[in-house]
This record gives sequence, structure tokens and C-alpha cells, in this order.
Amino acid sequence: MTFGNRATRRQFISKGLAVSGALAFGLPRANFAAEAQINQSGGPSPSPAAAMGITGPGSLKAHAGAKGLLFGTAVEAQLLSSNAEVAQIVIDQCSILVAENSMKMGPMRRTPTTYSFEAGDALVAFGDAHGIKVRGHNLNWHAQLPTWFNATASKDNARQLLVTTSRPLPDTSRASSTPGTW
Repeated sequence: MTFGNRATRRQFISKGLAVSGALAFGLPRANFAAEAQINQSGGPSPSPAAAMGITGPGSLKAHAGAKGLLFGTAVEAQLLSSNAEVAQIVIDQCSILVAENSMKMGPMRRTPTTYSFEAGDALVAFGDAHGIKVRGHNLNWHAQLPTWFNATASKDNARQLLVTTSRPLPDTSRASSTPGTW
């Protein structure tokens, strides 16, 4: 698919939005017109993006890469492991991932003395397995602080609490690679 004119670019974006929108709203795969045509012919059932011709050299990551850019999304590893269609779209379309919440302080440090890196590690492992870069998210964000933080933090110890949270990051013993940026 070339982008020599605006109509073609709009069609490309519309198809991509149709795929992601249908998945977001849980519409069944049969609602993809292009796939329905392929299935009527008795052929294999491709991913929705493949059925619409927006994978490989037609993918968003390919078009971004041609301009020296990365194309990506914010996503959680749990969604990638539980929804094969979403995972395939991410693999086909993305060259970089950002954790929605799993790399923020609240989910990673549920108590003052415990850390949980499993969800972030799973996202990095997914990226590694599919050649997709992973960028760490903002570690401390007002809406994702653990419940204990406000009760524990004071003017005198807040800095130390934040430093001790970031000290174990990144630890390459937990995953085969670490985020390219944080």
C-alpha cells in the first residue's frame, strides 16, 4: 500500500482503527469484512490486520521505520497473554511497547518491603521474544502510588522512599533485556 495520496492514507488508518476498535469492543472476528470474504472462499483465517493488508511492509511499524521512527502502544502483558488477536496486532504493528501500569510504583511495590516485577518482566519478555523494544514508564505517578505511600510518606522520608523504590531498577537478572529508556 503506498501513500501517494490522502485517500489511500485515510483508508489505511481507517482499516487500522477498524481492527483495533473491533477488538477493543469485543466484536467477533466474523465482523471483519475482509476476513469474511476470505473465509467464504474456504481459505485459512488470517489475523484481522493481515486480512486487511496492513501487515509486513504495509504495517504501521514498517511505515514509521521508513521515516526513522518507532510506532508502538501502551499495553499490559496480561492482555497480550490472554488475547491472541491483540497480541498478533501488537507483533504485526509495533516496534516499541510501554507498560500501561505494571512498571509504576503502585503495582510494583504493594507494601513498603515487597516488590513485584512479574508483570513488567512479562512485558519485557514479550518484547524480547518478538523483537519489540520496551520503554519503561513513569515510575512515580500520583494516580498509581501504592495505598501505603500516603500514610507512610512524610516531608522527611518521601525522598528516601522514592529512592529505595527505584534502586532495584533495572535488574538484568530478572529479564533478558531491560527497557531501552525509562
